[in-house]
Amino acid sequence: MTMHQRRVLLGIFAHPDDESFGPGATLARYAVEGVDVHVVIATDGIAGSVEDSAHLAEHESLAQVRSTELSRAAVALGLTSIWSMPYRDSGMRNTSDNDHPDALIQQPLAHTVDEVLGYIERLHPQVIVTHDPYGGYGHPDHIRCCEATTTAFFVARERAAQGAYGDWTGPQKLYYTAFPKQ
Repeated sequence: MTMHQRRVLLGIFAHPDDESFGPGATLARYAVEGVDVHVVIATDGIAGSVEDSAHLAEHESLAQVRSTELSRAAVALGLTSIWSMPYRDSGMRNTSDNDHPDALIQQPLAHTVDEVLGYIERLHPQVIVTHDPYGGYGHPDHIRCCEATTTAFFVARERAAQGAYGDWTGPQKLYYTAFPKQ
């Protein structure tokens, strides 16, 4: 990377709030240091839950609550941009939310890889952060984001090695978020 190239970190997460729980401090640190920090959220978060049902009073759905929270988090973390993929939260494993046709886990993996690759090619990150292969606590959407992001990372590196991106050398590092297993 030459001195005039901008530094870019790309976080790819399943739900609104995944950018804050775990990687939030890391994203904020790099934003403060002048790195362009972009976040892609794959689903609307509608199958999640809220501790205080009063949060739902001002919104039509949990997805709207999550969207509002994501906007506020983006400002607090100093994110450069937020991007949203058009999928529905798949819910926890073996729930009826898994079967919804718009759920992330209902989408062909190759299609999701292509979408993630599109963000990588558009934003030119040096570093990418996503969920770990277990999905933190086994959430299907976290696992799918990891699968798609990991594959897209290696595809972008291969394309960069073949000269497909001109002077951009492709993403250099891929990091997974992690929860303590105990």
